[in-house]
Amino acid sequence: MRKIISVIFACILVSGCATRNTTIDPSQFSSYKGKEYFKIEGNIKYSERRGINVLWEQGIKSGTYMPKHQDNNGYYFYGPNYAICQGSPSCANVYSPSLEICPNKNNCPEFSTHGGIWVSKVDDKDIRLFLIIKYNDDDKAKNLSDGGVLIGSLINASDGEYIVFDKNIEFGKKLYSLKYE
Repeated sequence: MRKIISVIFACILVSGCATRNTTIDPSQFSSYKGKEYFKIEGNIKYSERRGINVLWEQGIKSGTYMPKHQDNNGYYFYGPNYAICQGSPSCANVYSPSLEICPNKNNCPEFSTHGGIWVSKVDDKDIRLFLIIKYNDDDKAKNLSDGGVLIGSLINASDGEYIVFDKNIEFGKKLYSLKYE
């Protein structure tokens, strides 16, 4: 009985700290060249509690985010390299060599993950962040230059693994207000 309770407790802890973020296979992407874009004037962050009340912070770096890809569910807008931050309890805590996010735990910049803005095809006000966590081509990943205009031009759509963050209504509204055509 004690083993069963221990196993149940361990499962609750593991699942409680996990996110419900959606993992995307970029091999399903096709090119997209819409007229709309996002202009982020300053870094924007938001915090939310997930699972068993674990505090997470996510954010996006200032810059212009242009459309590059689409899949059945949404459009992907890319801006500067290392555009996304995510950490618990704050963005500064990003060390995760297994996800290829800031592999040097002694020198992690706050914004240390490639990604951008995702817009739903069903509801254009459903706007979220996405990040790229693994690369199939390590050389391309290492050769991304700071301040690159479109990461998508340096990483083929068939490379890596993308994660679209959970919906946050208030943050989505803020990003929607920064969308231009």
